[in-house]
Amino acid sequence: MGLTLCSIHILSTEIPQIPGIDFQSFSKGWFTCTNLDSFEEDYKLARKISKNTDKPVLYFFVYDSEIVSFAFLISGRKIVDFSTDSSFIPKGISKIPEIIGDAQKGSKKKISVILQCSDDERLISLLEEYFGLNLLFDAEYLSESADIKVEKGDRLYLEYLEEYKKICGKGAPIRAELVKEYHGKVFNHHFLSEGYCPEYCYLFGYDAPDHCELRPVFFSGGELVPCVLKSEDYVGLRRIYPTWVSREYDGESDKNYYKFASDAPAEFAGSEIACPKGYYFLSTDNRNHIILTDYKHFLLFMDRTGNVVSRCSVKGDPIAFRDGFILTEGPGSEWAFEYSPTDYVRIYRLLYKT
Repeated sequence: MGLTLCSIHILSTEIPQIPGIDFQSFSKGWFTCTNLDSFEEDYKLARKISKNTDKPVLYFFVYDSEIVSFAFLISGRKIVDFSTDSSFIPKGISKIPEIIGDAQKGSKKKISVILQCSDDERLISLLEEYFGLNLLFDAEYLSESADIKVEKGDRLYLEYLEEYKKICGKGAPIRAELVKEYHGKVFNHHFLSEGYCPEYCYLFGYDAPDHCELRPVFFSGGELVPCVLKSEDYVGLRRIYPTWVSREYDGESDKNYYKFASDAPAEFAGSEIACPKGYYFLSTDNRNHIILTDYKHFLLFMDRTGNVVSRCSVKGDPIAFRDGFILTEGPGSEWAFEYSPTDYVRIYRLLYKT
């Protein structure tokens, strides 16, 4: 079980006077609530605090070391809302510099780059440095206030930015280009007993309010191609990792290790590769890269030595790679049997720099 923690802070030069709520300052310009009781009520408390002051209130929450969320509230209204949850749509990110008084040129680009960090632990450290604030405050450590203090700076950001420039953005050696977008959802676990189905086959539907029928399609050639299935087409086939790759989790290092058997693609056969925290094997491409996904809109490409070659973002959760294309699904796929105007299935072409 990972870390689950909430903290509430007010951006102010004077200690807030709100009955029943205690505050202390551990970082310049910020006051931290020191008597939180329950995670379930903490957002309500943040909103209550915000209604009692005209200063920005920052609500921060990390769940099981896997999902990082925060929101800025002013006068009870949520102005900024962010989460690393794959189904979440951020709100008001460009307003953050103005809210915290960051008038430096390029400040909007800076926070945008920071929030693209897919390592949650590193993301928290970058946000703490950017805000100049300890986001992982725990009242148990009040006696160690010197260790709680965080200074505003850019050392961690500059280190991260150098890495970001090499593997992300326009200069990245591998990019994903959107080529197809289907309004609707895909399912691969619900129409066959025990999860059996042909490889790259899905049920597609819910693409219009009056068109919810599910019909089989193949992901092929960068498209969803309608097909007809017979029972003999899918008996004994299961969509799992290929038989030549297996995953092992090391709790001590908190990393996934992938072991490739002798019948794996030649470049990887017999090797073992440690993957960054939060990333999982998706496929290999025809250029000797492992394709990983964090199920939060990011693709990571590694070589057989474990070096990160490139990273790119896509809309939706990546679920398959075939013929040089990536298939992604929306948050309602696989489980929500109803029409949603915001659910899309998308296909991306991978572009390689020669």
